[in-house]
Amino acid sequence: MNICLVAPIPPPYGGIANWTLLMDEYVKNIEEVQLLHINIASKKRVMDGRTLWDRVVIQGFEMFEHNKSLKKMIESEKIDVIHMTTSGSLATFRDILLLKTAKRMKIPSVYHLRFGRVPEIAQKNTAEWKRLRKAMSLASVVMAIDSSTYKAIKEYAPEVDVCYVPNPFDTKKLDGVKEFSDAVKK
Repeated sequence: MNICLVAPIPPPYGGIANWTLLMDEYVKNIEEVQLLHINIASKKRVMDGRTLWDRVVIQGFEMFEHNKSLKKMIESEKIDVIHMTTSGSLATFRDILLLKTAKRMKIPSVYHLRFGRVPEIAQKNTAEWKRLRKAMSLASVVMAIDSSTYKAIKEYAPEVDVCYVPNPFDTKKLDGVKEFSDAVKK
């Protein structure tokens, strides 16, 4: 199976980019799965001087490059499924474009919501919610990382096929947590 993962790859490091590393590590152990990437990481973080210009104009042009890469990958690599992560906000413009391409090319897609503002924006019916709802309607299935996001989608977008998959963590790090916990108890 060829999976196209549309997600940020570090650097910069962050929640979604770290998740991408976890998925890469996990999939390496599965012979039947090939993970291909479209790296949607911004070149700069806010703390590195990323401006509104970078977020709107630069990344606006980049979304067309990502879309071109997606089309090329679907044609050349015979993609079976697309797994797209999102942080919402302005990224929903890119998400809609890429999900439309996937749908038009008849490739199933997983739209992975990697942020927790969904209940708030859904209730307020913001412009971001309207874009997110459009993107979700284009996906084959939507993944929510917390139960409140799952419940909000069920309530405010009942037509969307949504599932709840909690955020994964690196189990290799658990020994250190257990050691710390044991030390604290003493």
